Amino acid sequence: EIISEIRSRADIVAVIGQHVQLRKAGRSWKGLCPFHNEKTPSFNVIPDKAFFHCFGCQKHGDVFTFVMELEGKSFIEAAEQLGQRFGIEIPRIEENPELRRQRGERTAMLDINKLATQFFREVLADPKRGEAGRAYLEKRGVGAETTDKFQLGYAPPDWHGLVDFLKTKRADLELAAKLGLVAKQPKAGGYYDRFRDRLVCPVVVPGGEIVAFSARVIGKPPPAADGSEPPKYINSPESPIYKKGKHLFGLFQAREGLQQTGRAVLVEGNFDVITLHQAGFGQVVAPLGTALTLDQVQTLKRLAGAIVLLYDGDKAGYKATMHALQTCVEADVEALVASRPGHARSGGAGPLAGGVDPDSLVAGGGAEQLREAIKNAQGGIEFFCFEVWGKARTNADAKTRALEEVARLVSKIEN
Repeated sequence: EIISEIRSRADIVAVIGQHVQLRKAGRSWKGLCPFHNEKTPSFNVIPDKAFFHCFGCQKHGDVFTFVMELEGKSFIEAAEQLGQRFGIEIPRIEENPELRRQRGERTAMLDINKLATQFFREVLADPKRGEAGRAYLEKRGVGAETTDKFQLGYAPPDWHGLVDFLKTKRADLELAAKLGLVAKQPKAGGYYDRFRDRLVCPVVVPGGEIVAFSARVIGKPPPAADGSEPPKYINSPESPIYKKGKHLFGLFQAREGLQQTGRAVLVEGNFDVITLHQAGFGQVVAPLGTALTLDQVQTLKRLAGAIVLLYDGDKAGYKATMHALQTCVEADVEALVASRPGHARSGGAGPLAGGVDPDSLVAGGGAEQLREAIKNAQGGIEFFCFEVWGKARTNADAKTRALEEVARLVSKIEN
């Protein structure tokens, strides 16, 4: 009876709509299938029957099947997730030991991430311990509402703050080490915090679970043992609950914006995402410390009709734009490139020309300028022609390089 209650109360369109851009088609809803790569929507959701069916790959089922298949969960995990979302309590069910062990580790890891988020947020709110974190957010112009929206927190400079907190909650520190939150102390024994004096950004998946963290340094940390500068960002390692090439920062917060605009705007960094959301750009997401992957583009393709590339205007941003353009072409999704307004078709402007990044542009009062740049974004192939081919006309070496870049791009085009 509980399964029947979940099935009847769970809005299958809302659940699937977190992962797929659905459009009304008579009594059903249609979108691109999340289970196979397709160009024309053949994935149907029929709310009257609480059922989905893909005419392309023949995958079908109810709301339980969808969550299990797409998120790799057991039936009980899917039931618990849906029950929690729609306010239905699930009684504890006995499972076989192996399933219980696998489920137990995954659930424990998600619980540890939830506890860590609680700790970082409590520290940020603390009048003394969170002062440095709040000062940094104030300097970057991030307000309280945005801080809450992204569940931002602060990891204090001390070495055992999170470790001690997790101990009081009786969390498994071995699992916390697998998640990259803590690390073992080889000589002294025990564990120490990996994130110290950093602003912590949780990575939230569409179902609302926290699967990883990306932590930005905010002070002047001492150099590493080899004399090198510590990295600006420390990201969670891959784990049973997190595959960095599959996830995007800000996707959970961007769901509504993607549905409203039908466009995903792709930027380079976490703070670009955070400050642009605050400025009203609710469709902005970013890869997590890695080059854009095919899996990430396929995820966005299901949620939006086009991807606007809004990378920084420096050399690295240009290179990232070219890589992202090739990846979008490979996924057969419409790619657009946002250039500085007034230069979109001049053949001389790269992404946000002049070395500007989106965060700085908004901070300097250029939100309207950025809105125009996104609105008038240039077709990806057209941009490629101007940037690569257009600039190579007079120089033989440049022509050779341009031909190599053209070959790389063309090799990705199926049609």
